[in-house]
Amino acid sequence: MSRTSSSSKAYSVTLTINEKSRKIQDVQCHDCAASAGGCKHALALVMWTHRRSEDPTPTEVACYWKNLDYQALAQL
Repeated sequence: MSRTSSSSKAYSVTLTINEKSRKIQDVQCHDCAASAGGCKHALALVMWTHRRSEDPTPTEVACYWKNLDYQALAQL
């Protein structure tokens, strides 16, 4: 029989990124006993941040107005 436990505790994790070089400078989990050697909370935040950085920004999404015929519009 396998048992799983769930914890409702929220962990405070800080991620510092150098915006110029776009590299992670530091990641710390402030409430975890394993934080001295790295913990799953810090790793999860790093992975989530990496995943989100691969999403297209709103300005990269195709816009309907880019396909407008501006000359035809000017004749209206």
